[in-house]
Amino acid sequence: MIVSVQFTGMVATKKKEARASTEAKNNLTITNITFQSIDDFTKKQKAAKVEFVFYVDYAPEVAKIELAGAAVYLNTEEKIELLVRQWQKEKKMEKEFIPSIFNHLLTKCNIKALSIEEELALPFHLPIPRVKAKTSVKGEKLPAAS
Repeated sequence: MIVSVQFTGMVATKKKEARASTEAKNNLTITNITFQSIDDFTKKQKAAKVEFVFYVDYAPEVAKIELAGAAVYLNTEEKIELLVRQWQKEKKMEKEFIPSIFNHLLTKCNIKALSIEEELALPFHLPIPRVKAKTSVKGEKLPAAS
């Protein structure tokens, strides 16, 4: 379980206005995993520090957002050992860790990127839910707007 995420760097560059044909791609990359000690006032607990970089790239040459940060991941001591040792040896992580780590980081990074996109007047890289007006079917009344 991820207990904290801190951004260590944010770079956003807009080179020109986006057009309808502008395509946005995003990517999350884990750059390092190391041991980190957590002191919860009763005992020290072993955790993993997961460093990452998240990109949103608007093509062709329109804009780029880069977010760097680190998350603290808690699990059993054995699981933390496995995660960190495998990363140090192979730069890979077991499949069991991927959903919880990546989903949490993607949520945090996507929310931050959406905020930056709004400030830079860029189209959102994720689809935003939209409400459509309901058209009446013959004989059916539409609810009144409140």
